Amino acid sequence: MLSQKAILLRFSVSQWTARKFDKKATQEVAANHGANKHAGEVGRFNKQLASKKYMADMNTNISAAREFHYKHTLPWQDAEGIRILPVNNFSSYQQSMSEFRTKHEEHLDTFVKQYPDVVDEAKYRLNGLFNIEDFPPVDQIRDKFSWEISFSPVPESGDFRVSLGQEVLKQMEADLSKRLSHNYNEACVDLFQRIQTQTANMAERLENYQGTREGAFRDSLVGNIRELAQLLPKLNVSGDKRLADLAARIDKELCEYDAQVLREVDRARKDVAQSAKSIAQEADDIIAEMRGMFA
Repeated sequence: MLSQKAILLRFSVSQWTARKFDKKATQEVAANHGANKHAGEVGRFNKQLASKKYMADMNTNISAAREFHYKHTLPWQDAEGIRILPVNNFSSYQQSMSEFRTKHEEHLDTFVKQYPDVVDEAKYRLNGLFNIEDFPPVDQIRDKFSWEISFSPVPESGDFRVSLGQEVLKQMEADLSKRLSHNYNEACVDLFQRIQTQTANMAERLENYQGTREGAFRDSLVGNIRELAQLLPKLNVSGDKRLADLAARIDKELCEYDAQVLREVDRARKDVAQSAKSIAQEADDIIAEMRGMFA
């Protein structure tokens, strides 16, 4: 059962935006352009309170954490920020996200220490636009940042703890089963879409390579494919044979050669491009079939 093979999680990060709408400046800009009667419809002047350099490392780390999070989980109810984490990928996920969290705290510590400098720098940079009330007090700035990962079990259609009529209970179970099935199918499609996107891109890049700067490809083209081959078995929650077969093909047919070999050996490049195109097409066919099954 899916509930025994995966858990649900939500990863959320919030931070001080370091931006502030300035109503007075907006009105002045509108007046200077003769649009003061429609100032609210012309535009909004937002001040950048903190120079971007102060939060650059923190933002880079957050972006990397989000990218890792989405790569190593599957969609469940993305509108609510909920994702599926396969149990056999839990340790790897937890370790890496813990490292991201540690870096986040280090960057946040640095920012809090520099915060008085952030405010002082803003006085000169914003000049007449500076307003001390736009800045949270130094003892409250840390509270403007948060990092949270919460876990919950995957629900089961028979897991009801309330006393209801038999017909109502059956309908609730049927509705939940249908929703669980839909969510899981969407998660499977997501994996096949990853395969289709990356292998199609690889085929196109290799086919367009002419040995010159134009059409050149980076080493990451192969690196990303190898990462995908290692990740797919961890995300294959149901043991889908089609997914396992494609993952095996990617590992065997697309990961044999380093990027430099693919640049230098025409035969190797053509063979890998052909295999990549074949895998992409197979993944695309599976996606179309699955979409048709639960459309």
